Amino acid sequence: MKTKFLCLSVAVVSFITMAFAQFPQGVNYQAIARNSSGTAYVNQQLGVSFAIHDGSATGTVVYQETNQATTNQFGLFTLVIGQGTPTLGTFSNINWATGTKYLEVSYDPAGGTNYTSMGTNQLVSVPYALYAASAGNGGATGATGPAGTTGANGAQGPTGAQGATGATGPAGPQGQVGPTGQNGANGNNGPTGPTGAAGVGGGATGPTGPTGLAGNTGPAGTGITGATGITGATGANGAPGATGQAGSVGNAGPSGPAGNTGPDGNAGTTGPTGPTGRAGTDGNTGPTGATGPSGPVGDTGPSGGPIGPTGPSGATGPSGGPAGPTGPSGPSGADGPSGFLGTGVTGSVPYYNGTAWVPTSTNLYNSGTNVSVGNTNPNSAAILDLSNSNNQGFLPPSIAAVNIPATPVPGLIVYNATTNCLQYYNGTNWIPISGLGTPGPITAGGYTVFGATQTAVFSIPALTNATYVWSVNPSNAASISGTGNSVTVTFNGTVGVTGNATINLTVTSCGSPVAVTGLPVQYGGRSTLAYTGAAQTWPATPSTYDISSLHVKLWGAGGGGANSSGGPGGGAGFVSGVLNITPGAALTVVVGQGGNNMVTNATGVYGGGGGATSNSNGYNGTGGGRTAIQFTAGTDAVVAGGGGGGSTNKWQDGGGAGGGLIGGTVTNDTYASGGTQSAGGAAGGCGTAGGIGNQWQGGAGCTTTTQGAGGGGGWYGGGGSSDGGGGGGSSYAGNAAFIVISNLQGAQNSANTSAGAGTTELPGGSTDADYVSGIGVGSPYNVSGGHGGNGYVVITF
Repeated sequence: MKTKFLCLSVAVVSFITMAFAQFPQGVNYQAIARNSSGTAYVNQQLGVSFAIHDGSATGTVVYQETNQATTNQFGLFTLVIGQGTPTLGTFSNINWATGTKYLEVSYDPAGGTNYTSMGTNQLVSVPYALYAASAGNGGATGATGPAGTTGANGAQGPTGAQGATGATGPAGPQGQVGPTGQNGANGNNGPTGPTGAAGVGGGATGPTGPTGLAGNTGPAGTGITGATGITGATGANGAPGATGQAGSVGNAGPSGPAGNTGPDGNAGTTGPTGPTGRAGTDGNTGPTGATGPSGPVGDTGPSGGPIGPTGPSGATGPSGGPAGPTGPSGPSGADGPSGFLGTGVTGSVPYYNGTAWVPTSTNLYNSGTNVSVGNTNPNSAAILDLSNSNNQGFLPPSIAAVNIPATPVPGLIVYNATTNCLQYYNGTNWIPISGLGTPGPITAGGYTVFGATQTAVFSIPALTNATYVWSVNPSNAASISGTGNSVTVTFNGTVGVTGNATINLTVTSCGSPVAVTGLPVQYGGRSTLAYTGAAQTWPATPSTYDISSLHVKLWGAGGGGANSSGGPGGGAGFVSGVLNITPGAALTVVVGQGGNNMVTNATGVYGGGGGATSNSNGYNGTGGGRTAIQFTAGTDAVVAGGGGGGSTNKWQDGGGAGGGLIGGTVTNDTYASGGTQSAGGAAGGCGTAGGIGNQWQGGAGCTTTTQGAGGGGGWYGGGGSSDGGGGGGSSYAGNAAFIVISNLQGAQNSANTSAGAGTTELPGGSTDADYVSGIGVGSPYNVSGGHGGNGYVVITF
């Protein structure tokens, strides 16, 4: 973003040391240079121009010079006005004795000569010691005059801004590793060597950086307290030293010598009797003895009689008698036991209950074509119907991955116990059955609008056994840190520029990727709010804004000019800075209405800052209203004051300028004063007839006269006048949640002469890049029905 302004956080006007013979020709100047985001220009060369105007902020330039300055690490630079390169006039020839002098500061952040004016401010009395250097010193010294009364002490100047805290010193060195323990001595299992000493702990904290330079005392008068410098980051602790290694185990000792021979043992018991020996071999057969003599043969006995012949066969006898009659049937035997199924029931399936077989159809039912569990009416489309269970599930076989068949029958379902996934075989591959369904949604706590460079956490509910791949579209919109169901997103935007992106996520479980619906978001943005006549809410949908800080710029409303011959209204105040807020909270914005020169102008919280009266010459101007941002209705966070109304009186009085810690005051005749930080401006010449400013609204022109204008609204409104311009309303930038960058007052006509029918008075911040022409200007006089410029608010993040 281009830099559009220079924040003079510290403005130190010179202190001149005077001696009898020498006077330094110069004025010290010190400032901090910042860009429009409040970031200091660090170690950068700047081109700076000083011009001294005579009599007024737009008066004749009596001296001008150019300089080159280099900022330090805090953006601070120091110059001496009068010691640069003159481009107009000579510093030593400036006539400090005549008229007021005004200093205009311009700069070029690129270090060149393409200067941008930062505004013009009146020099206070201190530089006029330079006039003493040129005072006449001829002639004899006159007698010493009587001592004058002691003048009142000047108002304490504002405290210069505290220099930024120096950077924290480097982290201390890492502790050394402890020594390794010694080996144990040889012998029996040697003792373990001692553990090395632990390394030294975290390095010592680096020394605190030097305190930044204190700003010199500012000029006399009430000024803005400089912002506190940023505290340097604490140096990181040094890493802990590593633990020393354990000593190695000692070597095993040698074997001991052999022991002495033991004494003889006792005699053993008698062993068992051995087996019987083998029988000896048979002896040789002796010789055969001699045969004895034969005995005598006996006498033969007589033979028996002859055998008789065989008799003939007898005749066959007759057959048996006829069959007798059948006997009567015997009695029936006893019945055997019944079969184990008993009487059948349709669909019954038997089961053995440990004692007997029992048929049942309430647990398992078989219709002959399909089977159901828990009901007797299986779905005809299912061969197995398990739909009736309301507290039990289907438990497939749980098999480790290495044991799952490689090529089973298609359609087989198993639970993979290794990947914890249910899967089926499709004939070619095992396919995981994902249980993700529709994961999400992606959320960032309900927020969808973020700061340009903000960091936010995005997440979805955690899923079992899932992996997450996050992305952003476009890819350069942000960076993502993390891989789980919750990640950190840091946006890469520019403050004040609206960026749009989508946060995307793909979730994979059991090998099945599922794309989660992306979350559209906005990062960075710019809003403008103009006068509507009512309080406004920002943002319109606060619950979607995860914004904790805003860059804000406020212009109050300009005062109305007189309807006839007279003065213009005062220009409005301008305040800019950083406002810290609660994410998701709504702000109330009040934008002031420009003053006019009609008695019918309504005065109120959102209208003109104050009313006015009329005279025979025309109408006096009313004050412009304040512009404010409130945390809640009635609790201001920051306010820009409105300009006072112009008067038709003989002095041609313009209205007092709005803005600053004290609103502008017109010092002619019975003038009204500007509002302060704690009270409304006094009513010029009104007495008890009205016209005193209060918080938020300016006082009305006095009811007892006809030439009084109304005061501008503000943190505290300016007073109304009886015979002159109204006072300007003060601005407010003191809330702890607000870091002020600029608090500028508008312009006002203080020349005691007619400014011309077409002259307008510009508001503070009229050179700001976000300024819109006509906003906050004091209306010129003699414009029938003319109004001062309305207020305006710019919010960027």
